[in-house]
Amino acid sequence: MKASDGTTLPCHWYENPDTPGELFLVPCCEARVQDPDTDCTCELPIDELARLRREIAEVRRQLTDTTRQLHDLSAAVSVSPDALNIYARADSYRAARKGITG
Repeated sequence: MKASDGTTLPCHWYENPDTPGELFLVPCCEARVQDPDTDCTCELPIDELARLRREIAEVRRQLTDTTRQLHDLSAAVSVSPDALNIYARADSYRAARKGITG
């Protein structure tokens, strides 16, 4: 579907051929549901792709940071005189979280 300026709209009205006059908004932006004559507020696929790539990059950065923190903590625990007890306690927490008893 084209806007008045010639750009492609992400959403458009679809008329059911079996029931004339029955309209569906595809995919369905909230602004046009409230006011059918307003401009579409849907995110264009190219914009969505860019946003999702940024989100994935941020999640990867967070995962890398968390992994480094875990490795640092593990290294600190491993040199502790009480390391075996700490690891056993961590294993029991993990088992309890998974619902394993014993």
